[in-house]
Amino acid sequence: MATDMTDETVSTTGPSAPDQLARATKEPNIEALIKEYDLAWSQDGDTDSRLVTVERVRYSRWGCQSLDGLKHAEDYEREGREARPYDGAPDTRIFHADDIINSLVDVLYTAFWAAEIKVNPITARPLNMDEAAEIRTVANWLKTGPLQEALIDDVERAAQIMCMVGWAILHPTWRRDLQIRKQTITMGEIQKLAQAAAQQQGQNLLASAPEMIKDPEQEDAAAELVLMFLPDMKKKEARRVVRDLRETNEAEFQTTETSSVGPELAVLCPWYHFVMPIEATANPKYGRLGFVRVLLPEWAVDERAAAEEWDNEDFTAAVKLTKGRATPSETTVEDELDENEMLIELIYAFNWATNEKGAPGIFCTVFSRQIGEHASGGKSELAKPYGKHWMLDLGHKHSPFIHLLMEVTGWRPNDSRGVPDLVATNQMEIKQQRDATFIYSQLSITPPLLKSGTVASKLPPEFGPFAIVNAAAGNPWSRLDLTSGANPEIAFKLQELVKKESEDYYGLPRADSVPSRSQQKLQRYVRRWLAKWGEAFWQLLVLAYQNMDKEELTAVIGREPRLTPELLAKFRVTFSYDVRAGDGEYIERLVKWITQILSTGGATGMNLEKLLNLLLRYIDPGLYEEVANDPAGNKTKVFKDTRDEVNNIMLGNKPQVGVDLTEKNPTARMKMGFAQQIVNANPRFKALVTLGGPDASEEHAKNFKTYMDSLQHSYQETVLSKQQGRLGVKDVGQDGQ
Repeated sequence: MATDMTDETVSTTGPSAPDQLARATKEPNIEALIKEYDLAWSQDGDTDSRLVTVERVRYSRWGCQSLDGLKHAEDYEREGREARPYDGAPDTRIFHADDIINSLVDVLYTAFWAAEIKVNPITARPLNMDEAAEIRTVANWLKTGPLQEALIDDVERAAQIMCMVGWAILHPTWRRDLQIRKQTITMGEIQKLAQAAAQQQGQNLLASAPEMIKDPEQEDAAAELVLMFLPDMKKKEARRVVRDLRETNEAEFQTTETSSVGPELAVLCPWYHFVMPIEATANPKYGRLGFVRVLLPEWAVDERAAAEEWDNEDFTAAVKLTKGRATPSETTVEDELDENEMLIELIYAFNWATNEKGAPGIFCTVFSRQIGEHASGGKSELAKPYGKHWMLDLGHKHSPFIHLLMEVTGWRPNDSRGVPDLVATNQMEIKQQRDATFIYSQLSITPPLLKSGTVASKLPPEFGPFAIVNAAAGNPWSRLDLTSGANPEIAFKLQELVKKESEDYYGLPRADSVPSRSQQKLQRYVRRWLAKWGEAFWQLLVLAYQNMDKEELTAVIGREPRLTPELLAKFRVTFSYDVRAGDGEYIERLVKWITQILSTGGATGMNLEKLLNLLLRYIDPGLYEEVANDPAGNKTKVFKDTRDEVNNIMLGNKPQVGVDLTEKNPTARMKMGFAQQIVNANPRFKALVTLGGPDASEEHAKNFKTYMDSLQHSYQETVLSKQQGRLGVKDVGQDGQ
């Protein structure tokens, strides 16, 4: 990736002028970034109204609503309107769009957590089992380890945003967080350091540290010595540490440490957390810019500045003075109310640019819309109106913004329509029919009353249940029948017809719909959804191999890693899930089919293990993950288990029945080979179990032999002679010892 940056800055503007942000520069063009940011908000005039509309449709919101679901004249009068058809008429809230969204979210959420992780090569280079197992192991660790707690909410959040807005953004990163810790140092520890330093050349200053600390006259020099080893400490704090050591032989001090270094998979809502120029949406693969908007309290700004190593203290101080001032509300998706005026807006600009050789790179700039150009009618007084500007070292050279799309009807993400875009009219039709049946019920049970008189009533303003309508002639009091001949069943049938239309469109299962058609539609959503999560996890895998050291990866994998970020670029991670796993009737047919094959002997020549794994995947994907035999991944686990068992024996412990000694173990032969390999590779182990040698131990040799005999017997039972009885291997310590 490009690292060379020039000092060029093109000031020419206009539609035919060069892109001021297309060339990488050492200093960011903040003026151009802010203009692009403002333009991105206002360029698509339909964006704000569309997002407001889909939210209102989903949550069924409009003016003059009341908790009792009725129209009240006083509420409408305040807005200069009338409550029609009468005061107290029904105003039903229908959650048709919300119901469809949540039904789809249930499918997508289940698909993510039940998906099988697979690895596929994208080049002609063959993929061996060890590499595939290593990738799956680290991917599963990311999913069920450091990311699991966040994913429980974030997977649902991503599905909710995608289904409502039409698209969402996944943003994989590797973050570093800091925390303050208290530490204690004693005079004894100082003396040990001094003794060690005295034995090394060039360490005379440290060797004299105890004497300097004990001498009040040298307090200042001793404090300078402390600062050599604790550079983050202030001089005043260092002097206090020296005094405490001199007076109490112990001192407490605060240090800033990395609290966590690990993956983060952010979910960004378009036009709220994430915005990009409209022309970039024509093909996101060739995007120019992406802006991530973050709102933080003051302490979190300090944390970010330290963790991300901002190199501009003036910016950090200035941005804290912008509390409560965010991007103007008329250009945002929704008003960000900060009544306490304590939140600070930061903008992370991701800019695709090339160096003079045409090599591309992605550059990130942290700035504030409030202190840059146009922030307050003029230029910022800061020499550098940004926190940091750096080139991303992602390793995978892909965009760090992954688009989750509800549908693919065009090139632009905005072409993807959310559920409210498509069912808003259907929802209104259902509401109208529900309101009509409510009115029918009201007027049937409590109809208006006719009162005879000399003057007939015109359109009575008090029309409604038990309203009094004057009539020129007739009985003194009579019921005004307005529902005669009406058939309320039509309204119910229309409601059901409209619901069926929407649910069939999205493939939601219904008793009156063809299951295969429903499953095909849902599978289309699921396949696209999981493909993007697979891409996100592949990017996180590359970042993991970039940022984790060899020991950390070894702890995760169970052996030393064999892959590198460069090798990972040749593979892709995919998530696979079949929506038929949620169809009870299909699973029942599958079980009957497999049972029939097994009972009739029709499975000859088939791989029974794969057949049963297929069945388990449909019955319970979680159970499948627990018991499925992954040859390469299982091999790593078996090696770790064998190593632990051999180490336990070499510590002098006896192998235990049911733990180290098990019957019908399908991995017995593999464990025998691993056990012998572990002993041969360790001279001490080998000496202990080799009788006749100078360091031999009869007890260790006997325990190891019992362990190996048990494995041999298990191998005999499961592979060589399943009909043969037990060979008589006994646990150490049983009768006959």
